[in-house]
Amino acid sequence: MWNILIETFDNSYKAELCSMLTASFDDVILYSNNGTTAFPDSEKMDIIIFDSDLASKFSCHENIEHYRKSGFTGMIVMTGTPSLHSSDSSLTSILSLFPYGISCFIEKPIARHKLISSISSLFETLEQKRAVSGNTKKIHQLARKEMLRELLIGHVDFPDSAYETFGLQDDLYQVVISESYNSIIPNNSFSLHDILSVASVDDVDEIDNINSFGRKIIILRGTSAQNRFANFLSHYKNGELQKGSPLDNLFIAFGEIVRTPRDIYKSYVEAEKLISRRFFCESGQHILSFEELINFNPNNTNIEQGDLNNFCSQITNYLQSFNRRTLSNVQNELTDYLSGLNVKITRIKFFIADLYLQIKENITRTYSNISISFPSNSEIISAIYSFDYMYQINKFLLEQYEMIMSSIGNSSRESVFDDILYYIDHNHQNNIKLETIASIFGYNSAYLGKIFSKTLGENFNTYIDKIRINHAKELLIEDKYKVYEIAEQVGYKNVDYFHKKFKKYVGVSPAEYRKSLESENISSEVFNTSAPEDYEELDSISISNAS
Repeated sequence: MWNILIETFDNSYKAELCSMLTASFDDVILYSNNGTTAFPDSEKMDIIIFDSDLASKFSCHENIEHYRKSGFTGMIVMTGTPSLHSSDSSLTSILSLFPYGISCFIEKPIARHKLISSISSLFETLEQKRAVSGNTKKIHQLARKEMLRELLIGHVDFPDSAYETFGLQDDLYQVVISESYNSIIPNNSFSLHDILSVASVDDVDEIDNINSFGRKIIILRGTSAQNRFANFLSHYKNGELQKGSPLDNLFIAFGEIVRTPRDIYKSYVEAEKLISRRFFCESGQHILSFEELINFNPNNTNIEQGDLNNFCSQITNYLQSFNRRTLSNVQNELTDYLSGLNVKITRIKFFIADLYLQIKENITRTYSNISISFPSNSEIISAIYSFDYMYQINKFLLEQYEMIMSSIGNSSRESVFDDILYYIDHNHQNNIKLETIASIFGYNSAYLGKIFSKTLGENFNTYIDKIRINHAKELLIEDKYKVYEIAEQVGYKNVDYFHKKFKKYVGVSPAEYRKSLESENISSEVFNTSAPEDYEELDSISISNAS
């Protein structure tokens, strides 16, 4: 649309011009004025049709100067003067209009074809100017965004004139990064920039939106933008967020406020550091502020295999002891350990997947006679890598732990001591010590040792030996393994020591036992290693309280 102003006090000419223009052009908006006062500048005029009879009035020159500063494209002067060689005062008045840029003269009475031709010619000029202006503005915007990108990475060596040209003269700046809260449900319907821009009370753009480095980056400039952002954050802080709403799928991290554009990169570095650690946010947490950076100070760049083995051993043991509270504590310790690593989140997920696959392997090997509904390895890896947050992975793992304990549990067991015997029976091949068992089940080792002697009538080490010898007998009957292989499978690393223990409890060597079985001269009966029915239950004494 084009704005045309008709400046005349002659209503007949005004009506004639309006009729001609509206009949010939669909894309014009007509305004009229009597020349005594300037037309309000709320609308920028593209073309002014000026009555020369107003030229002698001093006020009209002020009006035209006002329009010139607002940037009109052309002026058409309606004149009744037959010749510019005339010497009357009208000519002098008309000549005084030349400095303002007269496009053409149209004699009164107005010839329709000449008016339409003049207006059409000015429209072509307007189209060209608009195209040039649009390209210039676009180039300006691109250059400005490129400068902001450079500022984000700390390239600040621009002349002061560049900061002035691109309007970077505010008294404060802050960098905000926004992402979808849930990667499975991308938030494409709106952006944080749109929300904050809608909240603007004026036409001044104080919010820059930059898609760079694979991030949606917003730079807030000035107090007004800061206030709008603070008001927006209140929806999260005051618990006004509706579950499932678009805002519920928005995650925001923001750096500290800085005072000059040359320090924008400092705010960006903080926001980037926060967004990269969002993996460890709590459930329902949508905001990370620079104030929380004290809680994100990872300094360890190495993941040690020993750490993996340690967590695997602990979790495997606590699964077999059905110690849910300690399992939860270990899972929290695992989260703290991982949050202290200065590595990529994909590396952390790989660590967790590797950990659970090892736990799965340990449990499957230990309870080979039990069918456990483990997901496949690929399903486990896919599940862990699909989660956006550590709390989601913890929930998944704890559910898996419950499934494992339910599968390996013995419904006939009624006490913790039964669980201990059950654990020993399935882990006799490992280097089991009384101190280890006590720690896993939450008891003092001296107290647990007394319970073994009192309940079973023999000490802990004797009980372990008998369990191992019983399993050795079973393997000797099968005739599938050599004696040294059996010794290792039941928990004896030294075959000579195994020979000594076997002969002590059975009366013959392992080889003699296997040979005698063939002639059925020696009984294959195993030791009774179950607890008596009337044994005294373990008191609920923890490691820290037992003496």
